[in-house]
Amino acid sequence: MLSLYLQYAKGYTPRDAGAILIAQPIMMSVVSSVAGRLSDKRDPHLLASAGMSVIVFGIFLLNFFMQIRVIISLSGVC
Repeated sequence: MLSLYLQYAKGYTPRDAGAILIAQPIMMSVVSSVAGRLSDKRDPHLLASAGMSVIVFGIFLLNFFMQIRVIISLSGVC
């Protein structure tokens, strides 16, 4: 569905949509090998908590920067 959205709603070519979508499986393959080794050595509960903390921090930053972008666009600077 995301591929179709990128092509029809956003106007990307099939090649560009595929290039955008290939980033997730590549990162998952890199991170999963490291995460597997870490979960063997450390408590998985701590790793899951740390991962969720990183996600919350990333969403907070995204929200913060989006608010700044809206304020800048409303002020007419950009």
